[in-house]
Parts: sequence; structure tokens; C-alpha cells
Amino acid sequence: MPGKMARSDPRPSVRVTRGVGSGQHLASVLQEGRENANIDAGLGFIWRISVHCSKCKVCLMELWQATLRRETIARPAAVKHPLATDDWRLRMTVLDDTSFRNRLTVTDVVRLARTIYSDAHGGIKYKQILRPYVCPFHILVDLIPLEANILDVGCGAGLFILVLARLGRIQSAVGFDADQLAIQVAQGAAQKLPKSERIRFEHRDAAEIWPAGRFDVVCLIDVMHHLRPEQQAELLMTAAEHVADNGILLYKDMARRPHWRAWANRLHDLLSVGEWIYYAKLDDVISWGRRKGLRVDRTGSIDMLWYRHEWCILRRWNEKT
Repeated sequence: MPGKMARSDPRPSVRVTRGVGSGQHLASVLQEGRENANIDAGLGFIWRISVHCSKCKVCLMELWQATLRRETIARPAAVKHPLATDDWRLRMTVLDDTSFRNRLTVTDVVRLARTIYSDAHGGIKYKQILRPYVCPFHILVDLIPLEANILDVGCGAGLFILVLARLGRIQSAVGFDADQLAIQVAQGAAQKLPKSERIRFEHRDAAEIWPAGRFDVVCLIDVMHHLRPEQQAELLMTAAEHVADNGILLYKDMARRPHWRAWANRLHDLLSVGEWIYYAKLDDVISWGRRKGLRVDRTGSIDMLWYRHEWCILRRWNEKT
């Protein structure tokens, strides 16, 4: 739900996990996406339907164009938890300018989405193609360990799993969502993948019984704010129970501060789906994870257009390793 870097690129160094040979694979996948890319119509569509005030349109278009130039998206350096050791699978490496060219950008994720959902139809297709402009998938991808087994809770049409699979970063994945149409789209897109039997999408609600087993990575991406406050702790702790030893829980949601960004997102949900959302404090999320034996590993945040995203990685540390 994201490249080449110019010699004078002012962006800070980014810390990511990079496996042997993954740079070449990523470059080849992105090249294929670039050959199929044509997002101009989609951009024009979203601005025509969402902006009516002429003054606001000028300001928002400037923001959008700056985002496409990748100048407004600050790429934060990850903060390593003090308990982390040098040999853990998610250790971070500062990339130099040469290796940066193979990192994902927002536009790269959009191009991948166009390829993944090329056979889909209707609004759900364009939602997947445009969502990377407002959700930092290009950063979240690099938080996932290579060859991981993933459970994605509230996966929607499966964009995050399918991007990871398309890049060859994961071994297997299970995603589930209460939206039956979205799951059908995800299942159709997954059938085009090599080793598609390793990717499974299921129609079920988070209040039902979850897929059995424990996973290297459990993802909660933009799910929490759809739940009432009294339901949020239970969701987080249920997700934590499915994290394997040395595995992680990746939590990403919309930030409560600053207020104007939080209200911009609230208005977005009211207008798009008629839903009143409930923000969870990141400190509460971390606290709920601790109750189930998870410790905070790192946190981060980023502004994309008028939205602020925040995330944390909670890890089930195996003291024997």
C-alpha cells in the first residue's frame, strides 16, 4: 500500500538490510516496472476529483510535484535498540551513494503496483496504484528481513505482500482482510507470481480465529485507527502472540500529532469511507507489546503530503541467541 540518486542528491543516508545479490534482482524488477509505467492519467484523475478550491489546488499541486521530485520525503535513519546485538538479522547498514541507486522510491512502488494489478478493474485498482504516494511502502519494504514468513493483518488487496513477493524478499506470506472484494483482487494478482502457492490471501475478520502458527513478521499497517479504543489493545496483543522467536511485529499507523495532519487524515476517512477513526498512542502500542514479551527495537516517522506516518518494530528477543 518505494531509484537512482544524483551525485548532488541532498537526501540523508538510509539504513537498510541488503542481502547478497538482492541489488541486481531489485534493479531488474524495477526496470520491468519502468517499461510498463504511465501514471500521468492517474495523477490527473486524483487531483481533478479531490481539489476544488483554486488556491488550495496550487498549494497541493506544489506539494505533489515536490513529492515526485522526492524532496519533501525525509528518509529517516533507523534507531537501533540498545539491546540489539551486531549479529541480529535486522542489523542496519549505512548505504553509500552507489548502492542507494537500487533502493526503492515512491515512484518505483507505484510502477510495481501497476504491474501487479494490471488485470484488475475499477476503483480498487487505482487505489492500489495511488496509495504509495501517501503510504511509505518504499521504507517499510526495507524493514522486512530477507526470506521471512509474513502474516499481514488487514492486508486489503495485498499490495504490501505482493510488492515484497515481486521483489523476491520473502519466503511465504499469509494476508487476511474483512473486505471480500479486496481479497479476491489479491488472490487474482497472486496467481501471476512465480511460486504463487507460497502466497495466500484469506477472507476473514480480525475478530475471528487467525491463521495458525507463528511468523517471522506480523504486519499491522494502517489497521489500528479503524478500531474503537477498547478494541485496540486486544488486536495488538493477538498480533504479538503470532510473532515467532526473534521475529518482529511491524506496526505502522497515522500519527496523532501535529493536530492539523491528524485532522487531515480524519477528514480523508470521513469523506472516502464515511468512517470516524481512532488514533492509538505509539507509547500504548509499545506497552501492549511488552505485555506479550515484545521489546521495542526502533521507531520512525515520515511526512508524505499532508499525512504523518509513524511506525515501530517490536521484537521477540530470544535471550539464548
